[in-house]
Amino acid sequence: MINTYPRIHKMMGGYINMDASDITGHCDYEGQIRYYMSRVSPKALSELLTELECFEAEHRPNLSADFDKAFDYGADIEDVAHFFALIRQLVGHKQVSGVRPPQRLTRNPWPLQ
Repeated sequence: MINTYPRIHKMMGGYINMDASDITGHCDYEGQIRYYMSRVSPKALSELLTELECFEAEHRPNLSADFDKAFDYGADIEDVAHFFALIRQLVGHKQVSGVRPPQRLTRNPWPLQ
């Protein structure tokens, strides 16, 4: 599943797992998802949404059980359909609002004298 769904794997393995509250500083999924979103690119978020669609289509009859089996990092997500909907809502809001990470400076505005 890691090779098939690398964005889901990264989100669950690195951010939303048994240590999520320590990693993200949030005890709720919304805060944990927002933390993850603040650390990945808009492209990664778009790819995550595509992976969610594919996973959901492929595992619709047993979505929660299959998700737990594939991405069991201790997050204990009971209703995966609701979890996916929350991710879509938060990522969609970020994409619509046009919030983008700060641009890298191409030159140093404070040159050494």
